[in-house]
Amino acid sequence: SSAEGNNNTSKEFLQKLIDVNYQDPQIYSYMANILIEENDSEGALRIIKYGREFFESNVNLIIAELNYYLAQNDFVNSEKLLKLAVEEDPNNHQLFFALGSSYDELNDFEKAENAYLEAIDIKPDFYDALYNLGVMYYNKGGDMLKQANNLKDWRKADAHTKKAEAMMLKGLPYVEKCHEIDSSDKNILLVLKELYYRNGDDA
Repeated sequence: SSAEGNNNTSKEFLQKLIDVNYQDPQIYSYMANILIEENDSEGALRIIKYGREFFESNVNLIIAELNYYLAQNDFVNSEKLLKLAVEEDPNNHQLFFALGSSYDELNDFEKAENAYLEAIDIKPDFYDALYNLGVMYYNKGGDMLKQANNLKDWRKADAHTKKAEAMMLKGLPYVEKCHEIDSSDKNILLVLKELYYRNGDDA
């Protein structure tokens, strides 16, 4: 296909630039992207690491390497790189979102919460972060509710149920904001309904 031909031409050209240590970090990201498209993720990682020897703190290269680790579900290396990227570019809401998602995957609730809150602080109408945070509180509350239902002592169960519902309702402002931004999202509507129902007896 012609795309493959183009890729090969690009690769030859980029390789020449890389061979002469051309001083532009973009060429390493471009090359890595082509290799990832060709399913050569190991080759891509080699190029990115090579590029980062010259441009250690270039955010695009850090993100390129980060995407490699995220794709491998390697959250330990992802987290290291994310922290580095955030130091270099502290106002990048996407980085905090990626950090939140990694912690979410690792079931580290507090760190995920902090990262999502940071992302929303930078960009208050950041739908993905609002959504993930709202759903995270909702799910955490749901898990706590299951535990409450398994308690034999009704007083303990009652206290635990109240805590679980409070946790769920922490998600309400974020879910409402999502609904304001996009009223067509069915999942958000279901979560909202459930939260309004839970909130009913205090309202």
